[in-house]
Amino acid sequence: MMKDVENTQDICITSYDAYAVICSKLVKLCPRLIPTPLWGLSLARVARMAPQAALAVCDSCSEIVERIHHYWMTLDRSGKCEVCGEPGNEIDEDWLYCIFDENGNLVSDIAVRNPTPQEAGRYKGVAYLQRLRLLCEKCHLAKHQGYALVHGRKQEALEHLARINQLSLEETRKLVDKAFLIHHQLSKIHNWTIKIGELGGLDEELRRRVEELLNTMYKKGFFIYGTWLYYRYPEYCEEVEPRIIHETIAILAEAS
Repeated sequence: MMKDVENTQDICITSYDAYAVICSKLVKLCPRLIPTPLWGLSLARVARMAPQAALAVCDSCSEIVERIHHYWMTLDRSGKCEVCGEPGNEIDEDWLYCIFDENGNLVSDIAVRNPTPQEAGRYKGVAYLQRLRLLCEKCHLAKHQGYALVHGRKQEALEHLARINQLSLEETRKLVDKAFLIHHQLSKIHNWTIKIGELGGLDEELRRRVEELLNTMYKKGFFIYGTWLYYRYPEYCEEVEPRIIHETIAILAEAS
């Protein structure tokens, strides 16, 4: 097993993904919820941020933002949804989340392990953007179950996810509930490396630079919201995240 997490892009594959246990059943469309420490860090967020805001990260970062903005806005949105075949209109970032222990061994059962904060502190996570794909609005909503939940569209998203994967609504609900449990465990981990895979139309030099930008922002506690850059204060992980996660689980329990 490769032990250098800085070089895990090649082994952060679908079968190693923390959500593999549910995605093996939600084969056509699977919701991988973004770990809380990585909220606000994505290619789409970089594309929409104000270039001048990126100067807080590095002197050349505004140029990276401008180039990613051009790349993102010129992606083809005129084809069919890659999941259901309906007209597509939204670009989806398909991320994988792979977890390794202090010895570099894959942690494939994080939901079962339920690590303590101390144990999770020894884990290392790799968030790997493996591809971009065109989705329709319904499939995009079903993919982002957390967004659907907080915007009052949970039932709509569940029903579409069940229909796409040809599963019963009850089985789909149980799988989505498990996705939230996995998300809860992933959110305990605060040592992440962000990797950007080879994406169509994104040249290697820009891929490397935006990957470096996202990692620098993560390490400095920055995240993007709208067009601006915000700072996540150090105590956020101890004070705010647990409350958010607790409230989310409570909402899920009431809705089930």
